Amino acid sequence: MKLLVVDCGNTNSLFAVVTLNPDAAETQYSITQRWRAQSIPTRTADEYAAWLHSCFQLAGLGLNEIEAFVIASVVPEMVGTLRNIGSRYLTCPTSVIGEDIGYGTTQVRIDRPEEAGVDRVLNAIAAYRRLAVSQIIVDFGTATTFDVVGADGAYLGGAITPGIAMSFQSLNKGTAKLPQLGFDAQRFSYPPPVGKNTQDAILGGVFWGYVSMIEGLAARIRTDQGDSHMPLIATGGLAPLFSRHVKGMNSVIDLTIDGIVAVWLEQQKQR
Repeated sequence: MKLLVVDCGNTNSLFAVVTLNPDAAETQYSITQRWRAQSIPTRTADEYAAWLHSCFQLAGLGLNEIEAFVIASVVPEMVGTLRNIGSRYLTCPTSVIGEDIGYGTTQVRIDRPEEAGVDRVLNAIAAYRRLAVSQIIVDFGTATTFDVVGADGAYLGGAITPGIAMSFQSLNKGTAKLPQLGFDAQRFSYPPPVGKNTQDAILGGVFWGYVSMIEGLAARIRTDQGDSHMPLIATGGLAPLFSRHVKGMNSVIDLTIDGIVAVWLEQQKQR
């Protein structure tokens, strides 16, 4: 069985084909294809579908192979567009997490549970399925978020800081002479903490500054929660770059996708 799932973020949307093995003792799955597109609310369902059709063709797949389309979006304006892709171009049920599908037995223990970002709760669900203890999740997205999972798997809240790209943009836009830079995860060399030129000074300041921020904030969260041994999990495209230098951090690239699949499977079992 194949699912098409989409993790729609503020900057990019990740579309993934997930292949299920329902015959296993506990349902197993693998992510067989991944494609990214910019999250642009003004782009039509037809435009996204044409791009998606090309991606499927290049991978030797057909849209008719998809048996369920599952959407998680932090951009409300994108939900209607994504639903239209499902209704017009896919011959399968479409579900939106937070609207058609809830979080199952996972509790959201914050002041206003309805304000919790769907991606943050899904990360908590997926992380707890991997390691059933209280833990901290760092997600490198448009914003860099820190989320706390309780010992019983509940989502307990967290912290939000500017994302990596946002930090680079603010340095460029807020100054007269600093260039626009960024991290290329495919061709990355670790910058020195003391740069001898403007480029290295910016790259080193952002990279090692984030390393120190992550370690410092994680330590404060552990103190706040009264648990000095909370594991630190990183997700997002830049997670592997930072996990090598943040003490005790492990990276899981597809954590949100894992959470989407987990809640969808739980819903199927309840039917």
